Parts: sequence; structure tokens; C-alpha cells
Amino acid sequence: LQFAKWLPEDRRQHSYQLALFATYCWKYGWGKSGSASTVLSKVSHIAWHHRRTLGYNVGLLPGHQLAITGMRRKDPSSKPKSPVTSAILKCLHELLDFAVAQHRVIWGASVLGFFFLLRRSEYLAQGSRMHDYAIRRADVKFVDARGHETRNLHDVTSVILQFRGSKSDQFGKGTSRELARSGHRWCCPVLAALYLVRHHEALRIDAGELLCKVDASHNLQVSDVVRAIKAAAGRAGRNPQYYASHSLRSGGATALFNAGFDSLAVKLFGRRKSDAVERYTRISGQLTSRMASQMLQKPALHQV
Repeated sequence: LQFAKWLPEDRRQHSYQLALFATYCWKYGWGKSGSASTVLSKVSHIAWHHRRTLGYNVGLLPGHQLAITGMRRKDPSSKPKSPVTSAILKCLHELLDFAVAQHRVIWGASVLGFFFLLRRSEYLAQGSRMHDYAIRRADVKFVDARGHETRNLHDVTSVILQFRGSKSDQFGKGTSRELARSGHRWCCPVLAALYLVRHHEALRIDAGELLCKVDASHNLQVSDVVRAIKAAAGRAGRNPQYYASHSLRSGGATALFNAGFDSLAVKLFGRRKSDAVERYTRISGQLTSRMASQMLQKPALHQV
């Protein structure tokens, strides 16, 4: 079609080109057709790179967006993976050998993935590939009860993750999320993040490198986490084939629902995008201060 590499700023023009791109990907893909969700993910990546590199936003006009909604209706329904439970997390904790650095990083990453409802692209690598918006060491901050930054283990009460973007953040605005200690030493987002940061610092690598590093030259892989989750699910008496990397994100969301948090709070905390809701609604500190502890309070925890 002989279009330029970068989309024009004109909204009608770039929406038209994005719609053509989306239709092609959905129908033909690269050797096979793609799902509408995958296509929308690609559109979001394009938008994010334009915002980050060129400083302007691109996106689909309502009419083109409606066409892609129609693609979703034609896609065959997929069976979602099962959510990780606190019982499976306990089994994972028992299976890992904490004398091995890779296992310690797998645990820290899994705990963050569960509590912060992370997408795998936000903290894990696939081969040599990782996204520009994946969490780096520089994106992690620890604060005390007064909100002052600290690294003292006894003073730290909360961890704050700065998100540079995500596949659903079409405008690359980024956001941050904060969680307090869970009250359980074996499974706590604050302690997990603190370990990952200290391990990262011990490797003597730049703070701009991916947070979940096994060593100076190896990023933690999606496949490493999936393998561990499947093994833990099997140990817990579940069918391993029903679990994958997304099981941590869905498990955290399920735990929040079961702990009594409403769907809007979970949607906002998990950064599930609805631009209108995201723009006008904020999560209160009172809410996030008790999230982590209540995610582990259900009967599943006390049975193991």
C-alpha cells in the first residue's frame, strides 16, 4: 500500500490506515489469521510507540473501532485459563528451591504478578524479546507509613510500581499502583519486590534493566514461570494444562473479588482499560492499603 513507516497526525488518515492494518492482520496475519484481541493488542503497541517516539497520539475513530468490535463477535470463543489460588501459591512456595537464584526470582516475580495483576509483558521476557514498558528496577519505590521513600526493611510499609505503559495503554501515559504488606512473610508483595530489587542491585547492572533478572545477562522467561505454575497446580491436585502465565493475573483478580472488592476497584487496580472510567475515577489509598492482606485471608490459605 506504500504507506510511510509512521502514521500521520491527522486523525482520519491514521485511523483509516490502522483499520486497514487491523483488517489485514485479522484476516491474514503472518501465515495465519489472528484473533481480534491480538489485533487490538498490536494496534495498542503501535499507538504506544507513536506516543513515546513522536509525541503524538494515534487511534481508531468510533466507526473503525466498531468494525473491530464486529471482528470479535466472529472470533470463536476461547477457553480462559484457570486462576491461581492461594493454595497453588503455597504449593509453588514449597516446590521452589530457595538456594537457587532462578527459583527465588521466579517466586518474587510470581508474587508480584499475583498481587499487582500483572500482564506477562509487563515483567517477563520471551527469549530476547521484552517490551519497552516492562517494569525496570528504577520503576520500583518503597515508602514508610508517612509516605517517605525508604529502603529500611523495618520501616517499609508499601511498595509502589510505576507502569510505563501496557498493551492496552494506547496513549503511553503510564500509571502507578501501590500495595501495603500482606501480613504474611511467605507471600507479600512488599517483601517480594524488595528481594527482586536487592538481587538486581547485587548483579551490578543498570537500574533501567528489566527488574526480573536471573543474572546479569539473563531475563526471567515466561516459560520459566509457566513451568513452575503448572508444577504447583499439579501438586495442588489441579490439571496443569489449565494454567498459564495469565493465571497469576486472573488469580489476583479473583482473590480481590472473593475478598469483597467490587468489580470497578479490581478493574481499575488491574489497569483494565475503559478510558472514560479510568479518566474520571481514582483508587483511594484506604482501599489499596488493605488489598494485599485480604487477598490471602480466604479459607484456601488456611487449608494449607
